[in-house]
Amino acid sequence: MKKSAFMIAVLIVLSLMIACDSKEKNDRQDTNKETGETVVTAEDVDEAKEVLDKIKTERERTQEVSEKLKGMKAEEFGFKTLKAVQELDLDTVKSLVGTGMAVNMDMEFLKGEQEKYLQNWDGTIKGVKYRKAQLTGTPQAVICYMTDNGKIMAHILEKRGNQEGRWYAFGGRYGFEAITEEEYESYTDDFDTLTETQ
Repeated sequence: MKKSAFMIAVLIVLSLMIACDSKEKNDRQDTNKETGETVVTAEDVDEAKEVLDKIKTERERTQEVSEKLKGMKAEEFGFKTLKAVQELDLDTVKSLVGTGMAVNMDMEFLKGEQEKYLQNWDGTIKGVKYRKAQLTGTPQAVICYMTDNGKIMAHILEKRGNQEGRWYAFGGRYGFEAITEEEYESYTDDFDTLTETQ
């Protein structure tokens, strides 16, 4: 999460705190009967504080882990991601994705991804290719980990900050993709040539 988004979240929570007088906590209802306006309750403020605390915690943890992951190569990062999803290691997966996704990720989501995409994975990486995201031009690593019915199963990583940045798991639209051999072969083997064309 960018600093400006974090500050907006702080301002929203502060606004809610000001709007809600804790003395009236039990007397308030969802709507002011005279004006028809929505009333913010102390429970709303508490809930907003919890969400903000969760975002702050994930952001701090992500920043700490991010420094450790900065120099990791795409193949190593992809293997770490696939292994964590296969083993349902939620904490590790959260450390490999962006803050926004980490805050919303839960075990149910992880189990669904594991069952859908990694049920038959043998634990090896078959190859790594690089491409740019169609809409944003963000560098992506296509981690090929198995073939299924003539399709190459791949996990997509995104690199933020180009050469100096780090990889993030669950890139692209869905994180996992089934691609054709032709698509896979059209991607480059060399990340450096991919970033030179930006």
